[in-house]
Amino acid sequence: MNFKNSVRFKAVSGFILIVAPLVFFLFYNNMYAMNVVRDQVSLNYSKLLTHYVNGTDNMLKEFDYYFYRLESDPEIVSMQTNKSSVDDYVLAKQKYTTNL
Repeated sequence: MNFKNSVRFKAVSGFILIVAPLVFFLFYNNMYAMNVVRDQVSLNYSKLLTHYVNGTDNMLKEFDYYFYRLESDPEIVSMQTNKSSVDDYVLAKQKYTTNL
């Protein structure tokens, strides 16, 4: 009896011919899905990092504005010039504290 004409050979070869492309397709689909997920996560982290950096930049701009405004505040200037006189210093400090 010829091995190629046996039922066992035909069943095994038919099974391999059907399953092999499915396994390769499964492998390809899995690799594609991993790349898509990796790209999406990378994009999400990039957007999140940009959002946090912009928030930090805005906060630093507010601090800069606050310090520039504080530097030109007349009560602070009078506190710096009146350090020799304790009473004037305390009054300027009290005025500034009530403004806050």
